Amino acid sequence: MKNEIGHIFRQYNIIEYKSPDDKLTIDDFYKTVGYACLYKGLGRTVDAVMQASVAANRESYERIRMCDPFMCEALRELMRDEIEEREREAARQADQKARQEKSLKLIRNLMETMKMTAEQAMDALKVPANDKKKYMAGLQYNLI
Repeated sequence: MKNEIGHIFRQYNIIEYKSPDDKLTIDDFYKTVGYACLYKGLGRTVDAVMQASVAANRESYERIRMCDPFMCEALRELMRDEIEEREREAARQADQKARQEKSLKLIRNLMETMKMTAEQAMDALKVPANDKKKYMAGLQYNLI
């Protein structure tokens, strides 16, 4: 859809028409979630429903989120799997970055104390060949 509100729509959409005087309430939010759950129960994808609802009502959702801790808990429960997956991925990335930083520090220490070249230090630490380019860039540009 190409018009001023078309950018918020996806393949599947649940729409509730409101007048300019009608406000978005917590009940409207739960009704949208309820429709999304029914839709999901029929084997459909619910992501687009929630994306369109939130995109169209972002300011209202933010106000509701700040005022209703129960709703925030309900949303966390609803999105638990996705949140946990993102947390696991963030932890994995942080662990990987910490290991890379430690390896880079070891390479630098060997270069300084043992007067080794970067290549010699990486060989001494048994850095895999496919990682050496990344560490060379890290040494040169302090990327890691």
